[in-house]
Amino acid sequence: MKIGIETKGFEGWGGGIDFIRHIVSAIEAADEKNQHEKYLLLAKNDFYFHAKKFLYPFRALASSIRDQKPFKWKTYRGFDENYKNILFRIFNPLA
Repeated sequence: MKIGIETKGFEGWGGGIDFIRHIVSAIEAADEKNQHEKYLLLAKNDFYFHAKKFLYPFRALASSIRDQKPFKWKTYRGFDENYKNILFRIFNPLA
């Protein structure tokens, strides 16, 4: 079995990293025979991420003008759908 632990959001509050450390330690202790694959997923916080976060509402504005739909201002919610699909394929045992 593959176990993935996503750390997005935990680095921003006090004690978040310690919380992740405790969760990882508990999973490691429960897996005595080391039969599960464990992955710690770290969120990127590089230039590309910040540029995408900044440009997200403007891309939505451009697509609403192109599609002639009313514009709704939305802030960037984090990981995009493509990233989640890739993770699902990696951690889905039937994939």
